[in-house]
Parts: sequence; structure tokens; C-alpha cells
Amino acid sequence: MSAKLWSVPPLWRGETVFILAGGASVLGQDLSALAGSHVIAINSAWRTYPHADVLFFADSRWWTKFHPDFAGLIVTTCEWSDKRIRNLKKIAPGKGLAESPDRLALQTTSVTGAINLAVHFGAARIVLLGVDGQIVQGRRHHHDEAYPWPLVKGCFDKHAAEFKAIAPSLAKLGVEVINANPNSAIDVWPKLSFGDVVSMLQRLPLKPSLVVMSMYGMGDCIHERAVVRELMKTNDVELQTYYTSMFHDLEAEGLRVTMVDRPNLPPRIRDAGNAAQPVSRAQAAPAKLRPHDIKIGYDHAQTKRHGTLLDGMFGSVGMQVPERPDFSLPVKPEWRDRARKLVQEAVNAEGANREAKESSMAKPWMIYRPIVINATWPCPSRSPDPEAYAALYRSIKDRFFTVSVCDLTQKGEEIVGEEQDADLKLHRGEADFETLAGLFAEAALVFGNAGFTPIMAQAVGTPNICVYGGNESYRFTNVCGAHLAPTLPIEPVKPCECFDRHHKCDKTIDLAKAVPLVETFAIEHGATPRILVFGTTYVDTPDKAKLAEQWQALHEDLNPGAHLLLVDSASPEWWCEDGSPKPDDTMPGCQIYSFPDNIGHLARGGKDGWGRAFCKGLEMAIDGQYDYVVHIEGDSLFSKPVLPIIRKMMAGGVPAASVPVAGTKRNEHGWVETGLMFFSVDYLWQTKFIERYDWWNRTRSPTPEKVIFDLIGEDLRMLPLKAERGDRGQITAENAAGLDWITHCAPEALDAFVEFAMPPEPVEAETPAAPDVPLVKLNFGCGTNKLDGWQNFDAEIDITRPLPFPENHADFIYAEHVVEHVDYTQALKFFAECRRVLKPGGVIRICVPSLENIRLRGDQAYFDFTRKWGPSADMRGAMHAIIFAHGHKAIWSQGLLEACLYFAGFEDVVPAEQHCSSHAGLIDVEGHHRVIGEKFNWIESAIAEGRK
Repeated sequence: MSAKLWSVPPLWRGETVFILAGGASVLGQDLSALAGSHVIAINSAWRTYPHADVLFFADSRWWTKFHPDFAGLIVTTCEWSDKRIRNLKKIAPGKGLAESPDRLALQTTSVTGAINLAVHFGAARIVLLGVDGQIVQGRRHHHDEAYPWPLVKGCFDKHAAEFKAIAPSLAKLGVEVINANPNSAIDVWPKLSFGDVVSMLQRLPLKPSLVVMSMYGMGDCIHERAVVRELMKTNDVELQTYYTSMFHDLEAEGLRVTMVDRPNLPPRIRDAGNAAQPVSRAQAAPAKLRPHDIKIGYDHAQTKRHGTLLDGMFGSVGMQVPERPDFSLPVKPEWRDRARKLVQEAVNAEGANREAKESSMAKPWMIYRPIVINATWPCPSRSPDPEAYAALYRSIKDRFFTVSVCDLTQKGEEIVGEEQDADLKLHRGEADFETLAGLFAEAALVFGNAGFTPIMAQAVGTPNICVYGGNESYRFTNVCGAHLAPTLPIEPVKPCECFDRHHKCDKTIDLAKAVPLVETFAIEHGATPRILVFGTTYVDTPDKAKLAEQWQALHEDLNPGAHLLLVDSASPEWWCEDGSPKPDDTMPGCQIYSFPDNIGHLARGGKDGWGRAFCKGLEMAIDGQYDYVVHIEGDSLFSKPVLPIIRKMMAGGVPAASVPVAGTKRNEHGWVETGLMFFSVDYLWQTKFIERYDWWNRTRSPTPEKVIFDLIGEDLRMLPLKAERGDRGQITAENAAGLDWITHCAPEALDAFVEFAMPPEPVEAETPAAPDVPLVKLNFGCGTNKLDGWQNFDAEIDITRPLPFPENHADFIYAEHVVEHVDYTQALKFFAECRRVLKPGGVIRICVPSLENIRLRGDQAYFDFTRKWGPSADMRGAMHAIIFAHGHKAIWSQGLLEACLYFAGFEDVVPAEQHCSSHAGLIDVEGHHRVIGEKFNWIESAIAEGRK
């Protein structure tokens, strides 16, 4: 059976095309000058220039013998059945070149076919390289791979005759041909040196015009942004489209957008461009469009042949899909503002649910897309099973403020299955495209089904869950954008790839497997996990009662979203004289679970009372269906918020964490610091941790620290925190503030620790307060991260030169991912300049990419992400990218950054976490995560603060 013929698209209309043939005159030529040009390589000539756009062959013997590993487009006239190859029909060149784009004229030389191929691509000028018409210096080719077939006698004469036969066709078409070998025996076309050709072309216009017809569906148009981006690299592109706003950034780069106005086919959603069209579209005369040169599209056969819908789009215009197709969509700040305003106005409307108002502020947002079917493109087979869809949505909805989005005012659009509850329903087309993009970008998570929803989420970088029905599968649709945003596909047990809109597909979903996947993904990428912070206590003195109050006050302040619990062993301070527990309001805001007795401590001849209380807290976390539980022993204090630590555990798949044992009277080995522990609750349940600890049968030895260390084993990770026991009396009021966790300390050390971690509220002055003076906050290297209330500077200030500010001028200085663009000496001078500019007590915050963090934190998803800048998708490749790409001139680590700030004169130099700071003015100042995502930003960033 003959291979299906390909039709060559005129992608290179008006451009210059180089044809690299095999002649030895190419030896010694600097082919790097071809960079950015279109190149068709013939046979093994591609080995000399592997960056060629197209490999053309017309000899099946050559393909069979060499079978090249060529990454670009491969074209032949040999009717070869290989999915990588595009087939064209061969015709005799007696009457000149083939006019039909699925045919090539050639007979004795592949150069003729390559010339015809360049003409089909739209070339206005063809430059021949290696067309010598003779043996040069005893060689017949310039590449290293010798042909085993002998040279046919008289072949060069036949080649020359064939070139003369096609020359009139080229002249008629107005195509200029130049032979870039002055010594060539072929004299059909003018001859110039390769250097002269390159010099001439540098003086010519760079990009020819290309008119492109867009697709109709909103998701397809977002996808095609990747195609348009590639076309714009070599063409001056005019895009005819139903939508305008989704191409705003490409317009800024030179794309010309023309609105398609068809009264019988209105856009699926209004935007700034199409909303300006006449209201009565049926009565309006649509503007006449220029004829388009190419049309982006795909059909089911193309999709299956190329691999994905997006690959099919690239194939429709004759291009290979890039390794990481980029249809990312920058969301304007005003779009985000409109989204926030829309939600705020809706929840504040008269009669709105009070709980919805509160949750819109306290919970992260999730965009929910109901299953809908519409009359424009009815495809019932694509819809997932509505009951399974609802069950998956309900399994996570309470963790979020949910915004349900559809437009039931469109003709024929209706919800499939039972309409689900949501905190806010935008079902009447309230959001235009710009606002919708803002909603998707502001959301922590998107939950939807196949269609535009996962594509929009990927384009704006928001983690998303896509539930599939029939018709198509993840591997054909949304896998191509998974590198842009974390994507969880939930597919039927038997995914159907029928591409039949009315097929009775089996849409059965295994909920037992799917629900845990959805819950885990939601927690890791969007939702705030449910956290229980608990301590084990025995309060028998006023000092211990005060410590319990400090414990509660700290964690109410640091962890507002967590639930607090104290597990008490019959504390005298909390029990009445008659033996009954005191009222529950003993410590308002903190739950207290009290055992009716105190069974003592193993070391003092009792039972494992500590283990009983510890296990009770873990048990209550399991029974309460929390996601994570943190044990901060009741006689200890911890000054860090627990959520950032848990986020890191989630990102790294860490089930249990603690801190190194420090401050004990003797060095302990095989111990875990039980006074500060973090657990995944699912891990506790799955490993039957409480049963294996077996506190009720415990004997005096080994200690709980050793038992738990052995139980957790390799699942335990140590946190880089400053934690210490005061067993040697070494923790004092003077040094306590320098630690993150302390225990076994004198009351004055505990007081100093609390005062540093939670400074007292300022006392209202008796005299009238001085007028407020706005804080001076300087943001250097801001890029697009322009902070409200800050003076934002980018390229207009050179940080290698003295800063244009007086001494003692600023309260805060922030520089994110900019210092690595100068060398170390310049960075130290910049730090010193920042210290000069800061007021006494002013604070600097610096964020840099850390080579060390990439080695310690990097995962495969991050390595895949950095592949576009590195040589390989692994740790060394990612390290290579951060060292050599992006214009970086220095390599940083957390420790080096802190040391340099100290050297520059700063005091109290401390590491910091993303979005967190002990200074209110420096909370949530980051912007780099909006470019590469929270997880990748955490993997590669080191942050430090210092005080003048």
C-alpha cells in the first residue's frame, strides 16, 4: 500500500533557503553562519550541519544503510512507511518543477528535488552549498560518512542538464538561485563565495510576511500559541482569530492580530477585542479578511499520527513540535485584579453566604468546571461519568473556596449530571476571557474535565486535576503541557481513544484508587493541609503553667490555621481539689485532653506515661483525619511556623522529620529528638506506628528516643533548624533567641525566647503620636515583580555601581534573583552599598539560586524543567543550567550568601523561607515563583536576611 502523500505548507514564504548538498567544496566553510536560516540537507550532508530544518533523500538504499538519527523534518520521494517521514510523489523534471505541493520533480540528482521542495516551502531565494558538479581535491563529499556506491560515469553532465531543465520554472516563479561555490562546474546560476552570500543576506529584510488562520475553540487557540511562537521566529505573522487578549504578549513581540467576525459563529467567550464588535452581529457586515497562507488545525488521523493534538497542529503547518512546546500565557496584573474584584463583589452581595465571605479570605481558591455540553460542538462521549466526577470533586472541595465557572446563557449549554455546591457560582458568563484568566492564575488549584480547562490552567501555571471520560485520553491531549504546570490526569479504567463524539465509551473510574490521588495532589499543590499541633504536659508548678500558656500563645500566633492540643497527665494545676478536671476554658482556644491519672515515667519506676500521652496525640490526629501532626513537647518552645516545613515535606515526599539531638549531657547515638517531631498522618496509619510503639508493654530500656528512631528508620529526615536541649544549663536569656527550639531551660531563658519570637504589643504613648512616616522600601532587579508600596527598580539601576541614595535612607531592601548576575566582588560591593543606604536597624533580604539546594532538593520534574537550558534532564544538567545559563556570573549557596552578608557588615544574618519573614514588611515579597512555580522556586532558591 502506498504511503500517504504530504502537502508541503508555504512556511518559508519570501525567505532564503540554503540547500546543503554533498560536494567537497563545503570543507573548511564556517557553517555557523547558517544559524537562524532555513536549511535543507541532502542525504548524509546533515552530519556536517545537524541543525538543518529538513533532511531530504530520494535514494532508498541510502536510508536503508544509514538510517540517520535526525531530529528535524524528514522528507522523501521513496514512499517510505515510517511515521517520522513525510512522503511526496516523484515526477520527471522534463517540463520543469512540480507545481502541486505533494510532488517533486527529479531524476538524476536529489538537488533538483530539494530545490523543488524549497519552492513549495515558499522560498524567494535558494542558495546552493556543495553543488560542485565535479570531484574536488580527490573527494566527492564533505561529510565523514562515505557512500559505498561507485560514482556513475557521466553523472555530473546529467546533473547539469537537469538543472538547465528546471531553470525556466524558477525564473518564471521569480525564485533567485545562487551557487555558493565560485569554482563549481555548474554554470546554470550565478556563483558567489559563501562569505559574499552571507554578507549580502545580512543587508536584506529578515522576516517575510505570513498570514495564519487560527482555530475556533478556546482551548485550541491557547494551544496554538506554541505554534504561533515558533512561526514568529522566522516570519512576520498576521494571525486571524476569534480572540485577541490571549495573544497580548505576542502582539507586544510583533504579532499582528486580526479579528475574525462571523455572525453565524460568535466567539465562545468575549474579550477586549471581540466584545467591541457590533452588538447586532447578524446585521453587521463582517470585515473582509486577507487570504491566509496557512491554517492551523488537526484532525483525528493527524493526532494519532503525530502523537498529541498539539503535535497535530504543528504537523498541519509542516513543523516539528519542540521538545517543550510553550503555550504559556502571561496574565496581566489588571486581569488578576478584576478576578479578585469579581469574587469580592459576589461574596459581598446582599444575601451572600457569610461563611462564603469568610472562606474566600481564609482558604485558597479552587476553580471548578462543571461538566457541560453545548450546541456549538456537542461531544457527549468526552464528558466523564458525572457521579464519579462529583465524588472526586467533593473529596477536596471543603479544603478550598470553590468558584464554579460556566456560561449557561450560551445557546444549548447545560450542565451534565447533578449541579454541585460551590462557594461561588459564576454560571451566567460573568467572567470575560481576561477575568477568567485572572481567576485561573489566582487559584491554587483547578478541577475540571477535558476541554479548555486544563489547557488554560497549564498556560497560566496553575496545578490542575483533569478527569477524562471518553473520546480522547490524557496522552493525546494534555500531556503536552504538563511541563508548564503540575497536572493530574484521572482516566477511566479503560481509557477510550475513539475520537468519536457520540461513541458509547466505558467511562468507569476506579474511585478507590482515584480519590487518594486527588486528595494527595490537592494537598501537595494547592490546599492548606489540616494540621494538628500537640504537646504532652504535666503541669505541677506555676512556672510550668506559665510555660503551657507561652506554648499556646506562640502557636496561636505562628500557626493560625492549625488546631492546638495539649495531652495532659492529671496535672495538679488543671484539676480541682475534688479530683474533677477544671472547666474546658482553662486555656481557651486550645483543646486539652486530660488523663484521669498519671502513670509516671519509666525512669522513675512507673509506666510509659510519656508514650501514652504521645500516642494519644497521634491517635487523635488519625481519628480527626488530619493530614499532618506536629509534636512540640509541652515543656519546649518552637519559634517557627510549621506550615512551610510541612510544605517542604510534602514536596519531597518526607513522611517523618525531626532535628538533630543537641545539648544533652552526653552525646547520644541512635536517638531521635522526640520533643520536636513532624509526621504525615497517613504514614502513621499505614505503618501502624502506635501499635508498633506498644507503650502499654514498654519497659525501662530502651528509651522512647531509641525506640522511635528504630521504628522510623530511613523514613526520618533531619530539619536544618537550630534546636537544643538545655541539659547542661548552657541556654540562657542572652542566647535563647538565637535558637529555633528549646527545652529544659530556666524560666528567664524561656521568657527571652518568647519575647524574641513574639515581641510584645507596643504600649500606647500618653503623648500624641508623631505623624506616620511611610517606610522607604527599595526593590532591586524587580523585573515584573513590582511591589505595592515599594520603589521598584530594574535595569535603570546598575547594582555594580554606587547606589543613587543617601546614607540612612531606607527601611527595607529586597533583591530577588539578581545578585547572581554579577561576580562575587561586585556582589560584596552591592551588599556594602545596601548597608550604607539602610537606616540603623534596617533589614536587607536577598534571594539567589543555590547550587547546593538544587543538589539537595532537586527532583525529576525540576530536572525536566531545566532541560531546555542544560545538556541533560538530570541533576548535573540542572546544575549546569543554573551555572551557565540565564547570564549568571556567580554560583551561590545558602551558607555562602549568609557569610557574604555578614562580611558586608550585617548583623543577625538568618536564613528565611519563601513568603515568610520575622519582619512584616518582608512577608510575601517573592515574585520568582510566579515564573517557575512554588515548588521549583523552593528547590533552587536560597534566602537570607540581615540587619544593619
